[in-house]
Amino acid sequence: MKLRTKRTATVLFAAGAAAALTAGLAPAASAAPAAPVRAADDPIPTFDFSDCPKLPDGAKKEASYCINVVVTSGKLITGNIANDVTEPIKITYSSVVMADNTYKTVFGAMRTKESKMKDGIFKDPFTEVWGKAEYVGGFTVQRFNITMDIKMNLTRPFLLVGGCSIGSNTNPIKLKLITGTTNPPPPNTPITGKRYTVLSTNPHVASLTHVDNSFEVPGATGCWLDTPLRLVSGLVNSQAGLPSVPGKNTVIFNEYLSQRSYAELS
Repeated sequence: MKLRTKRTATVLFAAGAAAALTAGLAPAASAAPAAPVRAADDPIPTFDFSDCPKLPDGAKKEASYCINVVVTSGKLITGNIANDVTEPIKITYSSVVMADNTYKTVFGAMRTKESKMKDGIFKDPFTEVWGKAEYVGGFTVQRFNITMDIKMNLTRPFLLVGGCSIGSNTNPIKLKLITGTTNPPPPNTPITGKRYTVLSTNPHVASLTHVDNSFEVPGATGCWLDTPLRLVSGLVNSQAGLPSVPGKNTVIFNEYLSQRSYAELS
């Protein structure tokens, strides 16, 4: 694809645990919220439609579309952790038109990579904290605004393996990603995303920026060697500044989107 565009967007994130949502995060210098930062120009990514969900019975194939969203840059800050998005986050879902002309959204997949959330105590690799985001439900789309529940599975160091996660299936991180202006509780202040902008019609490619700075981040649970006193989980929470209440967490995702009709994909 030869299409190019210059994308600049503000990047400000408060999501320590939500850092799991990214693939390969580079630790930021400070977790304190800062003035909006101009993002680097992002090249248009390669889109992948292999995770398109199967159409439900009664769907109109020619009017239903598979949508692939790729987060190409951004920043996450929660609690005491701040990270930049350096590897893509890929989300695939379908917008389905049924036989009675009603609409339905069907989630396909969210793909991320294991990413470093926090440097080691002595700047060593053995005590670095790594994690990987996992989608757990709650996916909806309305006018390009997205809700999604996730948890962060902590994968390193070895003391955190065996079910240690920030958020859980029953108490997830609940994101409400919008392209407009947020209305968060203090100390956060409103931030504004970037509305859907079509860059190409053949193939269909668009850019947008999603933001959310009103969500809360649960504490860690299920960490290895956790006694009834929850010593390991408590250590993770104290180091990461978790749980983190609404008004102290922010997400901004700079994204590209492409879509294909199911008739085209078949």
